[in-house]
Amino acid sequence: MNRSPHSTIYQSVDPYTQTKVHFTPTQSIKEVQLVIDQLDQEFQKWSKLSITDRLTQLSQVLKELSLTIDTQAAIISTEMGKPITAAKGEIEKCLTLLDYYGPNSEVLLTPETYGDTERVIYQPMGVILGIQPWNYPIWQVFRFAIPTLIAGNTVIIRHAPNVSLSAKSIQSLFDNANLPILKCIFSDNADTETIIQNPKIKGLAFTGSTHTGSLIASLAGKHIKPCVMELGGMDPFIVLSDAKMPDTAIAAASARCTNSGQVCTNAKRFIVHESLVDTFIKEYLKATEALIAGDPMDPKTTYGPLARKDIYDSVIKQMTTSIQMGAKAHTSPIPIPDQGLFIKPTLLTNLTPDMPVVTEEVFGPVAAVIPFKTIEEAIQIANNIPYGLGASIWTESKSSAEEIIPRIDAGAVFVNRAVTSLIHLPFGGTKKSGFGRELGRWGLHNFSTIKTVVTKF
Repeated sequence: MNRSPHSTIYQSVDPYTQTKVHFTPTQSIKEVQLVIDQLDQEFQKWSKLSITDRLTQLSQVLKELSLTIDTQAAIISTEMGKPITAAKGEIEKCLTLLDYYGPNSEVLLTPETYGDTERVIYQPMGVILGIQPWNYPIWQVFRFAIPTLIAGNTVIIRHAPNVSLSAKSIQSLFDNANLPILKCIFSDNADTETIIQNPKIKGLAFTGSTHTGSLIASLAGKHIKPCVMELGGMDPFIVLSDAKMPDTAIAAASARCTNSGQVCTNAKRFIVHESLVDTFIKEYLKATEALIAGDPMDPKTTYGPLARKDIYDSVIKQMTTSIQMGAKAHTSPIPIPDQGLFIKPTLLTNLTPDMPVVTEEVFGPVAAVIPFKTIEEAIQIANNIPYGLGASIWTESKSSAEEIIPRIDAGAVFVNRAVTSLIHLPFGGTKKSGFGRELGRWGLHNFSTIKTVVTKF
């Protein structure tokens, strides 16, 4: 099948050494359609199993994962630059999924009864498409796939092109467990609509940028397919005047620099009471001095390179453009290697509302510091963006936190804790950060047909 010069290329490049790691040929749409047909056939069998049997078989996949932690982590580190200890942590988080879903899935999918003649039942839908990102190449897939499979569906994964080896490693886990209910494909971007409109694809989940999510959601709408969109974020980190220092600044540095700033829920805008700005900057930069930048495969490394050259270039442009517009940079003193796509942790002050670091999602370790005087002003600044994924509030006053929480436009608000995904709670955003929720009972119900049953005999 002929491809245009702009066809999708499944090639991973080590962001530390800049050497090619892996190449996977792009599949034709005919090959992809055959995979969809196979998954539809498997759905007919898988959906008829009890929830207990599904959980038992899926536990074999997680057992395979637990036996190959070192191998899987090495793939993550080599493909996208995550420090090896953090990569192992990502996999370990995957292994906790059944800690929640094991004892709870049957209850959460049990029919709800209303009197003697009325009930609501949850039935699996069919083949569900997951279009997944590169920044957590194992966790993001498992976060979506495991509850979707437990609900009785089968899953087709279209992973990010720069982590094709991670996709193949996920496939091997299911193959080794003899479970043909999940398949990874390597399709061309141009074939996305054809895949989505296939009548055997019953729904889809997308995690990625707001721009791409908008395109995918429009295709889902066009073909009337339910979808979950987990998109970008510019999470506010609100520091009230009574916040503990230096603890808050230390938490802020961690919240921004985790995964080298390449997390949708990273704190990206630090909205700090004017009385604490100088202290906050000083303590934040001091906290970053504990980071060790280096080879992601070295267990001592805690701060890796950015995953791709285009991402690195974008963050540098956002930062330099803001500085040219009048922003002041406060840069961490940590040494970084001469090789690799590293950017030092940086705070920008003296900002105006039109600067890129204020208006655009920055997917790297560069953050905005915005002072405020009153709580009203802090809330206004926090909400004055098109995103609404997460937010955190740092204060010793419970009443202040409770006043702010309902007024923040976000899918999650954490108090005195950085935003993260928790397996038993819903995860997702509002506004241009997307819609729908993953994890918790919502992860089971997203791709279940909710059927009302009323009987009269």
